[in-house]
Amino acid sequence: MKKLFALLLAACIALSLCACGAASDSSFLSVNKSASGAEGWYADGTSDVVSYNESYSEKDETPVPSSGNISEVLQDVKASEASRKVIKRAYLELESKKYDDALRVIKAQADALGGYVSDMSERMNYSSRYITMTVRVPAEKLDEYITAVGENCNVLSNRLTSEDITDSYYNIKSRMDSLVDQEERLNALIAKADTLDYLIKLENALADVRSQINQLNYQLQIYDKSVSYSFVTLSLHEVIEYQDVSEPTFWQKIGRAFTGGFKAFGSVIKGLAIGITWALPFLAIAAVILVLILIGGKKRKAKKASEYDDEKE
Repeated sequence: MKKLFALLLAACIALSLCACGAASDSSFLSVNKSASGAEGWYADGTSDVVSYNESYSEKDETPVPSSGNISEVLQDVKASEASRKVIKRAYLELESKKYDDALRVIKAQADALGGYVSDMSERMNYSSRYITMTVRVPAEKLDEYITAVGENCNVLSNRLTSEDITDSYYNIKSRMDSLVDQEERLNALIAKADTLDYLIKLENALADVRSQINQLNYQLQIYDKSVSYSFVTLSLHEVIEYQDVSEPTFWQKIGRAFTGGFKAFGSVIKGLAIGITWALPFLAIAAVILVLILIGGKKRKAKKASEYDDEKE
């Protein structure tokens, strides 16, 4: 019984010593950390630094942008698109049975949308007319113009290209801004110039800078107009029947080839007839000359024969 009591007493003393040691180590750790200047440690041993598990869970979370951030991103995207400089060009190949009406619509639609015809060239062959035009329309109304023209003509082909000149445009603009700053500095120096020789040098430099500014400004104006007004290059053919732009069948291809052969043969015959008619005056003159040569030749032969007979006698 005494041995059992002694064992229990020894166990209690050992547990008490272990608890004191742990408390001492914890107190030493908190004091040591605080003294070393580590951030987030306090005198009571607590810390505001999250544990590894807490930190990992926070990093694993994906931040969801608020509605305000989304609207700002969309505004930035729209601003970026608006600042881009893009030149659009459309190429249309058209045909119409009512050539004059179609041409009137092409011009009227350009005027209605704030555009204009910048270039036009018309030709005629034996049976129809053909015109090529360059129309300038506001870039934001390009699709509307193409649709309106296509509703009044048979569209054989329609092609649209875009040329991004953003980098070139802002490069020129930055160069011009730099030259404008240089112009202001030269003006300031001219105002303070105290000798005639120095003044002349400054004015020559200023004239050169202004010349470069004018050239760059002219290039920017061309770019701005090309971006604001798209190019529409179109050709219009006067026809009797519209072409079928759909993919033909095998027998349709055979029929078209047969018909095309006869048309080509007829064109050749017509060309020969026209060529012969054109050459008739020259052929007539050549025939007259040839007859005169032959007659002259016969007379010379007859004369020589008579002279030969006279000599024999």
